[in-house]
Order: sequence, then C-alpha cells, then structure tokens
Amino acid sequence: MALDSVSRELKKLSVQEMFIEEEGCNVLALWLHSLPDGTYPNIKIASEVLATLSALPIDPNMLHESVNLMKIVKAYSLGEAGT
Repeated sequence: MALDSVSRELKKLSVQEMFIEEEGCNVLALWLHSLPDGTYPNIKIASEVLATLSALPIDPNMLHESVNLMKIVKAYSLGEAGT
C-alpha cells in the first residue's frame, strides 16, 4: 500500500523536484536492494519502483552522486537482481 501511495504522489510534478533534491531516489534504491536473506523484492514492487524512477526528471549528474542507485538499477537491467 505504501508503494502505491508513493507512486501516486511522485506523479505530481510539484512533488518530483523536492523528492529528487532531498535524495529520495536513494530511498527508492533501498526498496530495490536485496533483503537481509539475499532475496530481492517481489516483481510487483521492483517493477513499480523502476517505473517510478524512469518517470522522474532525474539529472544524469545526480545519478553519479547516487552510486547505490546506479548499481542496483544496473543489476536489474542485466537481470542479475532476483536471480
């Protein structure tokens, strides 16, 4: 339920800029990160978070500051997450 609420709020342009400036993308990266037992979040959560990230107007320079986000998104894009 929290994910639906976050996704809904992040569709609002007025919220997006503040979210990005306050390093909210790092929080979304935590939702994608592996769990303590080494598994990854279920596909619904991962898909929604990745879709939310792709819809945000993220400056590429900001991504370089968020190494964790870059690593986890790369793992998903290479199919390494969740396998």
